Amino acid sequence: QELSAKYISWEISTSITWIIIAVVLFLIPSIIIIALDIKYRFSGGVLICAGLFGIILSCVVIGCQIFDILRCTYFPELQVLEYINSLMSSESR
Repeated sequence: QELSAKYISWEISTSITWIIIAVVLFLIPSIIIIALDIKYRFSGGVLICAGLFGIILSCVVIGCQIFDILRCTYFPELQVLEYINSLMSSESR
């Protein structure tokens, strides 16, 4: 039981870390796009596409990690069971 609690805490901590990384990945391109648009009236280009890709990717990561936190909060047994199953299947290979 203690091991399960530690695993769930670890899972929530890593999810929060990924959310922080995704927020940074969201903010940096957003600031660059706004700064370029204000300074140069920049429209289009590789930098804008890369920035939009970073924004979209960060939204997907944030959504997945929030789902993971909710799952750990409300169904911790399922999370632990899936982790054990993944260990068992990787061990049998």
